[in-house]
This record gives sequence, C-alpha cells and structure tokens, in this order.
Amino acid sequence: MRIAFDLDDTLIPGRIPFPVEPRPHNPLKRMFCSEELRLGTAALITDLRECGHEVWLYTTSFRGIRPLKWMFWAYGAPVGGVVNVPVHRRRMEQLEGVRDGHREGAAGRRSLLRCSKYPPAFEIDLLVDNCEGIVIEAQQYQFEVLQVQPDDPHWDRAVRNRVGIN
Repeated sequence: MRIAFDLDDTLIPGRIPFPVEPRPHNPLKRMFCSEELRLGTAALITDLRECGHEVWLYTTSFRGIRPLKWMFWAYGAPVGGVVNVPVHRRRMEQLEGVRDGHREGAAGRRSLLRCSKYPPAFEIDLLVDNCEGIVIEAQQYQFEVLQVQPDDPHWDRAVRNRVGIN
C-alpha cells in the first residue's frame, strides 16, 4: 500500500505545537533537519516500510523535493516520493487535458484543477492529513483519507490501526 502524509500540522508542527522527534546527534544528518518532525514519525515510517508499505509525502507547500527527502532520511524515516504544489499542479493539468492554459473537453464534471490534493493521481492508497477540507475533498473526489489531529498523542496508533499493523 502506498501511504502519503501531509506535512503542516500533521508531521511538522505549525499552528498547533506538538511533541517532536529529537534532532539527530550526527552533525552531518543534523544539517539536513531544517524542520522538526512530530514525535513518533520516524518509528511509524520505519514500521510501515518494514511491513511492505511505501511512504510518501503530499504537501500543499512549495518545499523542495530533495530537501524533504534528505530531512526525512536524516531523521531515520526515508520516504519514497514527494508531491508538492508544482508536482500536483502538473499532474492535475495532465489529467484534465490542459494545454497552453486552456482546458480541453470534460465539461460538466468536477474539475481536478480545483482539488488541493488528489492521491489517486499518484497511485496513493491512503492519505493521512489533519485538514477537514481534505476530508471533504476525499468524499467529493472519492479517495481514502485518515484525519489525524495535531493534539492527538496517539495519532500514530490511528495510522497503524487503519493499515492493520500494531
């Protein structure tokens, strides 16, 4: 199963603070840790990968793909792929048949161009996110989402339960 995690207020503290992973002791790894990660992230990603799941990141930010991959690697939680805003937009335009800024055909259906996240376009089976708006989009665009709250100390347990690992 390919599982993707949102970043802000899900894995990276934002508006609501939550306990974070200790920074790596290795100075080389430490320099890649530009942001803090939610406590439990490294163990959860390790466990998911050991059970054969592929872990990705899916963010509505413009953070760079390489810096994110290096940061998660430095925390001991390497990820397989990253979808940021430019990657998301390009893929939605491909799916919608946008050429030279003009949309081709498909009148009358919900436009993927308005969807802030669309995991099926990247063969993502489950998106873990804190945002209520993403839950609404999941219902409208028919994809699987697990909503976790920033203040939930057992957020990782909810993910484990959803994918069937304990």
